[in-house]
Amino acid sequence: MQFPDLGFYTLTEPLGDMSPMSLAWAFFGYSYGYNVFMGIAESAALLLLFRRTMTFGAILTLVTLANVMAVNYNYDVHAKMYPTALFMMTFFLLLRDANRLIKFFFTGQAISLPVIKAPVFKKRWMNISKMVFKFLVIGYFIIFPVKNYFGYKKSSEEKGKAKSKIFGVYDVNTFVVNKDTLSNENPFRWNQIVIGDKMIEAVRFRGDSIAFVYVLADKKEIFVSEDQTDLFA
Repeated sequence: MQFPDLGFYTLTEPLGDMSPMSLAWAFFGYSYGYNVFMGIAESAALLLLFRRTMTFGAILTLVTLANVMAVNYNYDVHAKMYPTALFMMTFFLLLRDANRLIKFFFTGQAISLPVIKAPVFKKRWMNISKMVFKFLVIGYFIIFPVKNYFGYKKSSEEKGKAKSKIFGVYDVNTFVVNKDTLSNENPFRWNQIVIGDKMIEAVRFRGDSIAFVYVLADKKEIFVSEDQTDLFA
């Protein structure tokens, strides 16, 4: 799924501390049904692969991409140019039938869309090669997304099984450094520790900053880093 389930860190993060993108991802990630709906809507792009359904698929895809662009631009999601480029390419496909569609939607006139004829080559092997290439391309865009989905699903299930017995959210009542108990006002005092899937989550400091942590429950050790990638270096 594009929008993952809400983890402990997201569920305990103050709303005012969330970035616009984090807020959007939390909102969309809450609903499994919405994830399925958007997946089906985005799958309408498969209709672009066939001449008879190209116009209908372009209309559905254009509406879907408009929604994606609205979210990405207004919630400051990093991927802005990619859906914009797809939107422009889809719009280009509709230009051929623009006048007919305007008449259909706004004037009530009866229209018919011309059939897009497939190119025919004089040599038989070229026609066969064309069909083979076509179905290879279609198969690629169908099989690999499905494969990635089941791979992600399997990975999520493995993460669920890998949870430690101590995963959860812990409030820190007392924090001692070098036998010195830090006061509640100290910005470097740990305020909360969140342990999630595979024991990797975050520590919230009193000063509203965070650090990533990796917990070894058996050795009773906690590794803390500003960057999560440093924990695996």
